[in-house]
Amino acid sequence: MIADLTILNIISFLLIFFIGLPHGSFDGAVASLVGFKKRIQFLQFLFYYLALFFLVILFWLYFPITCLTIFIIMTIVHFGLCDWTNFKISKYKYSVSFTYGMTIIFGIIFFNENQSFLIFEYLTNDKIYQIQKYFFIPYSLTLLSIIYFIYLSFF
Repeated sequence: MIADLTILNIISFLLIFFIGLPHGSFDGAVASLVGFKKRIQFLQFLFYYLALFFLVILFWLYFPITCLTIFIIMTIVHFGLCDWTNFKISKYKYSVSFTYGMTIIFGIIFFNENQSFLIFEYLTNDKIYQIQKYFFIPYSLTLLSIIYFIYLSFF
């Protein structure tokens, strides 16, 4: 499995390590704010954080489609709930959040499918094409959620 790594995979991992991990280092600042104030607690947090990072990389190497799917779901939730905080309404939180998250992620993928699948190809060692035919499902869910959102907007 590790022998399947290409130079592009290695570059991607290095970019994650040197760009993504420092971006995530704000998590350390947040951790210190929420209770990891002693040096030993903070060092434990960093140890577990880095261990989790390496476990995710290993898991991604062996289960790339599963990891990409989990990542996309987390991204949908992240964008959907972040956009939800801008609204001053309390009804339909999950349907509106779902619509926003799905529209952002699958709108980009749908309208830039060749470029998106090229990126997915790199992230999954070409395994993305095994499930490409099923992308009509999230596209359809996105369209249905947009229609429902429009309906909610009127009523």
